[in-house]
Order: sequence, then structure tokens, then C-alpha cells
Amino acid sequence: MPGYWFQYNMYALARNAGKYESRDKRSFRNQYLEYDFLAPDSVNEIFDALQLLKKATGKSWSQKKAKKMSDDEVISGFRVGFQGYAPLAGVTPDLVTYGKIIGGGFPVGAYGGKRELMQLVAPAGPVYQAGTLSANPVAMCAGLAALRQLSDGSAYAQLETRGAQLSQALQPVAGLVVQRVGSIFWLCLAGEASVSAPLRSPAQYPPGCAQRYSAIYHPLLAAGVYLAPSAFEVGFLSTAHAPADVEILATAVARLSRPHQAPIAPIGRQV
Repeated sequence: MPGYWFQYNMYALARNAGKYESRDKRSFRNQYLEYDFLAPDSVNEIFDALQLLKKATGKSWSQKKAKKMSDDEVISGFRVGFQGYAPLAGVTPDLVTYGKIIGGGFPVGAYGGKRELMQLVAPAGPVYQAGTLSANPVAMCAGLAALRQLSDGSAYAQLETRGAQLSQALQPVAGLVVQRVGSIFWLCLAGEASVSAPLRSPAQYPPGCAQRYSAIYHPLLAAGVYLAPSAFEVGFLSTAHAPADVEILATAVARLSRPHQAPIAPIGRQV
């Protein structure tokens, strides 16, 4: 049905394309109006609409089939927003797992969900869960302090600004794909391969991207820029990073991403 809807409306647009301009009766055409339904902006909007349609269809199917949805927010929870990534994705999970930020720098994990699922956990239900560091008082205090700092939302506005600065600085670098949500970023060194972002699965990764990342990792480390050792791990910006730190990171990555570049000098501090 969605395919028929899409095809039918595209046919209607093509059939009526010539009518739009003839109906423009403005005396002064000082504002350009796009009539071509296959113009780049129009096509992008069509694809964006299709993505929204897919998301709405999947959500409706999940609710109709009564499938339980779990949401892994170990990395993204309290990092991209106080409610995590789920609201940005337009989903309402039945069960959510947390880690990292919720511990304020200490090892901790947490999960929560709908009452019907949480009632399955002891002592109310038959599922027993325990751990050596469960409810560790130091981790609980650190996590609570971190969440209090984040609760007013101002930190997320700052992190979005830093993330946008990094994306903008690296955008001109040829062969470098930057995927980012808030303060979480991933660098993919595509080289000369043609890449259609965003990359969603390993099958989309350009050949040799891991080797190219490995080639810049140690020079970055020697210069005081600490990134994850794996090409397939994400990086994080924090409120401790100033605009100058982001500029150092972007400049170092941009220079080393180009072939035959000399090693960069240590920056004097660690980013």
C-alpha cells in the first residue's frame, strides 16, 4: 500500500508539473519557487518522508504484534539527552539498559522498564539479579551527582555546540565520513571509496577503513589526542572540552587523514 501511494502521487506530480508555473500569476517574481518535483531538494524531502514512513510503519507493526522492545542506552543514555536516544528515534521502549554516565565515572549498570516486566525481577518475581558492585554507595553518590548536573539540560546545549563545531571543522576533509549525534561521534576514513552516509551496518564500511584508522591512531596518541583504539568505536566530547580542544582534535585528524603527512608535534596537553 505505501508503495502504491508513493507511485500514484509521483505520477500525479509528473502529470501536473507543467501547470504550476503557468498558474504563478505574481507581478513581481522576486522569490524563486521550485516547480521541478525531481529537483535535489525535493528528492531529499521525498527520501526523508520515506524514512519517517518506515519508522511509523515499524512502530505500528511492533505495537500491533505486541513485541517487546528493549533499548540499549549504555552509551547514549544521559549523553545525548536526559531522556536518552529513544525520544530522538521516536520510540517508546519496554525495557531500557543504562551504564557509563549514570555512574558518574564509576562502574555501574542499571535497567528499568514497564511495571509488567520489572515485576518479574526478585523479590517480586522469579528472575534473580545480583552483582558484587550492585548499589555500591560510592558509585551511587557519583551517579546522583552527575545526574543532578545534567538535569537542567544546559550541558546538552553545550555538547551539541561542541559536536557541531567538530563536524563543521572536519566536513571539508576528503575521504573522511563523520557521523554524529550530540557529543557522540564516529570517524570513518573512507579513502577514495564512494560512501553513502549514514553507515548503518558493517556491509557498508568501505574497504581498508580500519587500516587507515590504525595508521593515524598512534600519531594522534603521540600528539596527545586520545581516541578509541578500534576503528569501529565511537568518540565522546564532554563539558570539560573547550572550543580550543575541539579545534586541536579536528586539525590533527584532518592533517593525518591526508596521505604523506609529517607527524604532528605534541600539543603540550592531552585532549
